[in-house]
Amino acid sequence: MKGYLLVLAAGILWGSLGILGKYLYGYGIDPLTVVTFRALFAFLGLLIIVIIKFPSLLKIKRSDLLFFALFGLISVTCFYTLYFYTVRLTDVATAAVLLYTAPAFVTLLSAKIFKERITKQKLISLFSTFLGCLFVVKAYNFAHLRLSYLGIITGLGSGFTYALFSIFGKKGLEKYNEWIVLFYAFAFGTIFFLIVNNPIAAFRSNYPLAVWLLLLALALGPTLLANFFYTSGLKYIEASKASILATVEPVIAALLAYFLLKERLEVLQLLGIILVIGGVVFTKIARQQMENEQKKDEKIQG
Repeated sequence: MKGYLLVLAAGILWGSLGILGKYLYGYGIDPLTVVTFRALFAFLGLLIIVIIKFPSLLKIKRSDLLFFALFGLISVTCFYTLYFYTVRLTDVATAAVLLYTAPAFVTLLSAKIFKERITKQKLISLFSTFLGCLFVVKAYNFAHLRLSYLGIITGLGSGFTYALFSIFGKKGLEKYNEWIVLFYAFAFGTIFFLIVNNPIAAFRSNYPLAVWLLLLALALGPTLLANFFYTSGLKYIEASKASILATVEPVIAALLAYFLLKERLEVLQLLGIILVIGGVVFTKIARQQMENEQKKDEKIQG
């Protein structure tokens, strides 16, 4: 149960990304600058935590540096950048639809790498949550979708690199504490971001204090804490199940937009919310049934 709650907590925090982003973009700040500071401030937060609580764990094997460099490059720098360009090339709804191909990628990769079973129950949950996500972002209304070949490629790329966060995270946990895994992933991710986007210009732009506070909130809440909860959850549940549970993110985003921004929720969006929640609950019920069957088999064999 602990793993499910941790991943759900991550999904809830990720759901606040859209609200914070909307406030930030209202100040005219460039989206690429936003994601750069998101990674940078999250890394600085992780640095403080690790130095205070886990200084003795900072030393890692030299042979693992390449692993963390790839983790940071692919699942931080590339993911954030690809998603940003997908939004630019298409629109928010289309980018979200392509992003939520991630659980399917995770399920396939986890079956190959971690030997996780692809069960009928898992496929039902995948279908239910994906369909629900489509409804939540209004993909049923083609007026909300703007397609381009390059946008589809970058969108699928964002879904794939997002999926690899689960794979890298679970693999890293085989050797290291979750704080250390995140620290090195964001350390390398931030380095690559600073290479492609120099933040000095932003410091010279005289943004109001509200912008910096929003960037800090973005980095500490739906980035640092959310990724910590998600990575911690990977210790207890399969990566494929974690990725399905994390699809509560658009549901939370839609509900926050309704309550805070007074955006209207359509009937099909409400149906989407029900489908996502249903898929998430079904994942847990299916797991419970499987555990009960295993206990019965053990008793019979005993």
